[in-house]
Amino acid sequence: MVEKIVIEMKPQNTPYSNPNSNHSSNLIHSNYSIKQIQINMINRAEEEKILKLALLCSEHVLLVGRAGTGKSLLADLFFSHLEGKYYKIQLSKFIPEEMLFGAINIKALREEGIIVYNYKGSILDSNYAFLDELFDANDSILRSLLGVLNERVFVRGTFMVRVPLITAVATANYTRYNEVTEAVIDRFLFQWEVQQLSEDDLYQLYDWEPQYPKTKIPLSIIYQEQRQVSKIVIPDKVKTAHVKISVKLGFSTRRFYKSIKVLKAQAYLNDREVVKPEDLMVLKYLYKAEKSAVKEAENVISEYVNVYVKEQEQLEIISELEAVYDEVYSNWNEDNLIDCIKKLKKIKQKLIEMEPVTDKVRDKRNELLSDVKKLHDYLMKKLLEKLGIE
Repeated sequence: MVEKIVIEMKPQNTPYSNPNSNHSSNLIHSNYSIKQIQINMINRAEEEKILKLALLCSEHVLLVGRAGTGKSLLADLFFSHLEGKYYKIQLSKFIPEEMLFGAINIKALREEGIIVYNYKGSILDSNYAFLDELFDANDSILRSLLGVLNERVFVRGTFMVRVPLITAVATANYTRYNEVTEAVIDRFLFQWEVQQLSEDDLYQLYDWEPQYPKTKIPLSIIYQEQRQVSKIVIPDKVKTAHVKISVKLGFSTRRFYKSIKVLKAQAYLNDREVVKPEDLMVLKYLYKAEKSAVKEAENVISEYVNVYVKEQEQLEIISELEAVYDEVYSNWNEDNLIDCIKKLKKIKQKLIEMEPVTDKVRDKRNELLSDVKKLHDYLMKKLLEKLGIE
């Protein structure tokens, strides 16, 4: 039996030294972070956020748009901030597999009868990858990329290598759909359509030029930030809204699971340890690339976020009214009956005027309203007895 050859490419514990870099990783300060990355392209703030989220989550980005919208420059500028092995290729129908995965070692094949790839310098040896014109590649190439992008594994017969790929960015001027391409598209958690610049934006190009960083973020910092993201907390109510939104948008189980980390990454980018309702808006980046689809997702998310925010407001009001009720319940006496009755009447009126947005609010309102009515009736009875009115 031929033994399978497995080559393990573990994440590096120390930063990869870029021979073209003129700085030492020892000069990197602890506050030099993914949060500080600034691509500074005109009207590309959302694309910049998507790339940061993808890096924090070890996910991939598909940028679709007309030629000349700066998709390739976006990827190059972003990856220029990162220390590590960077692989870049422009795909076409005629690109052979060895351009992506390295050539087969002919000597090992002839002498030992085993398949071994000379993959150094290929995508199999890289931390980051830029795949330009993704859909120009033939289906065979795209099919071979599936395991690399999702499982980070490349297998050919008895040969297997684990790939240290953190994030890949692919660009395309168009999309084409068949069984293979749909599977490939699904490997890109983030899908986004890059728009042409507006007329007003074009005027800014007169004074603009690409800015490349003087220092890079080492791999050790990136892995550290990814661990910090995993510690972010998602409250139960945000979880409920997240589930409902994901069902409404038709997320697969895999996409929903991965979106959990995306929510945490969004909170992390905003220097928070807890996910807030407004963080749910990043789910629009995981829906579909087309602008109309993004708008549809925004509407769905906004609806649930607005309900959540309104629910929290109503629950806070009820909590405040409960505090007033508890004070009356604990401190009433024959000398302050009238004041207590007035306070209860105000609580009752506010509860009646409230229009609950969820069943939870309705249940808590009705429970407090019942208690208020009972105490109000009891104190009225005491007041009438005090006044000698039967």
